[in-house]
Amino acid sequence: MVFRSISVSIIIPVYNDETRIRDSVIRIDQKFSALDYSYEVLVVDDGSTDNSRKFVMSLKNPRVKVSGYEVNRGKGYALKMGVLKAEGDYIVFLDSGNEINIDNLENYLALLKISDIVIGSKKHLDSSVS
Repeated sequence: MVFRSISVSIIIPVYNDETRIRDSVIRIDQKFSALDYSYEVLVVDDGSTDNSRKFVMSLKNPRVKVSGYEVNRGKGYALKMGVLKAEGDYIVFLDSGNEINIDNLENYLALLKISDIVIGSKKHLDSSVS
């Protein structure tokens, strides 16, 4: 199945996260399929030594694309690789553990239509977020 008009690319860098990545991708896919956007999920395996890549590939979901490389290069490099492969008009970056509440994604996407960038925050107890 080929999706002609991809408007959102969700990039998920992953490193040794086999315990959470499959469920995270399923949750993200379910959330986006309920929204009025076409989308792709790009999982970039940052040199994992566990079964992270295999677990995502087992989903056999045509909207989920898995790529990666053998040597860990860091989250920034994985994100860069995902951006280079992204086909969407908008790019969303999410961590594999869904630390950013994906229930807010629709709000973020609405803001992207009028902004160049939208940044979600993982509020930490020691952080001051205004």
